[in-house]
Amino acid sequence: VAGMGDRDTTCAIVGGIVAVMEGAELPEDWLLAREPLNLSKAG
Repeated sequence: VAGMGDRDTTCAIVGGIVAVMEGAELPEDWLLAREPLNLSKAG
């Protein structure tokens, strides 16, 4: 996704729209294909 160099904002907006439409029930294949999140605390 490229929108005038504001990729993170564009993706956040799209993610919000998808969350509203789908709720907490995202398709399993989407969850498996997502980028891994680093949930460790920095510092």
